Amino acid sequence: QGDQGNPGSQGPQGPQGDLGPQGAQGDAGAQGPQGDVGAAGTQGAQGAQGATGAPASGFTYSDIIPANTAAGEGSSNWLTENGVNGTEANAIYIVPANCSSQSLRIVAQSTPFFTYTFTLRHYAGPNNTSGSGTTVASCSITGTVKTCTATGTTTFVAGDGYSTQITGNSFTTTANAIAASLRCQ
Repeated sequence: QGDQGNPGSQGPQGPQGDLGPQGAQGDAGAQGPQGDVGAAGTQGAQGAQGATGAPASGFTYSDIIPANTAAGEGSSNWLTENGVNGTEANAIYIVPANCSSQSLRIVAQSTPFFTYTFTLRHYAGPNNTSGSGTTVASCSITGTVKTCTATGTTTFVAGDGYSTQITGNSFTTTANAIAASLRCQ
């Protein structure tokens, strides 16, 4: 039998094939566990103490007009510490503290025979000049009404002045005592 021939040499390598299509995207991974809560921060410094509240302001005044006091028709008198006075300058009092809400209350011991009108006046300080007062509130007691109240909202500043004017509708004097009170706050 004859000899087997030598194997043939390997042929050249063929060209590289095209890339295959891209595979589908993989699923998203699961969320990791939540981290531990951090330690609480230190407490901040305490705030400064608030300002002290303002002291109460305002004033009160009261007086009695004695029985048989003249408050003649068309003429005026003013309330003073001694009842009434016919001179305005003698009845202007200095406001001791700021206030802006006034209440004037008049009470007669019994129903008067005539009408008496009470007018609270305000004077700009520091001069508080007689004749310069502006009306703040006014009310009247009459033959059927023995009590009256009037209110005002004028701003009074410490050092301003105030007075209460009294005007009657008759020349007859008051038959009974009359109490007057003023509160400004």
